[in-house]
Amino acid sequence: ACPMDGGGCAFGKDLVTVWRREDMILATTADAPGGENGERTLGTGKDPAVAAMASGAALAVWVEKDAIQMLRLDRKEALPTRVADPAAGVKQGLPAIVALADGFLVAWEERAPGGKPAIKARWIPASP
Repeated sequence: ACPMDGGGCAFGKDLVTVWRREDMILATTADAPGGENGERTLGTGKDPAVAAMASGAALAVWVEKDAIQMLRLDRKEALPTRVADPAAGVKQGLPAIVALADGFLVAWEERAPGGKPAIKARWIPASP
C-alpha cells in the first residue's frame, strides 16, 4: 500500500499543503524552515486538512488519538493544540476547515460510545 494518504492544499498569500506519510502529518509552506524537501513535520495522526487566508494566516487540522489537533502554519508554534477536548470515550474524526474573512471554521464528527455521530464546529480567530 502507498505510505502517503490524503491531505489538502490551500492558497492564501502563498500555497500551503498538508498530507500524511505513514503516521506523520507533514506540511510545506513558502517559508518552510528546511528539512527534507522543505517539509515540516506537524505531528502524528491521519486525515489532515488545511485552509489559508490572503493575509498569510494558515491553519492545519488532523486527527491524533481520536481528537482533532490544530497548528498555525504561519507562526512558529512548536506544538499542536486540540481544537476541542472530547468527553471521556468520545471519538473525534473527519475534520474539515474553511478560511473566512477573519478566521477559520473547523468542523468534525464526534461519536460517543454506542451513540450516533454528531457534527461539531469551532470558530478559530485569525488573530490571537
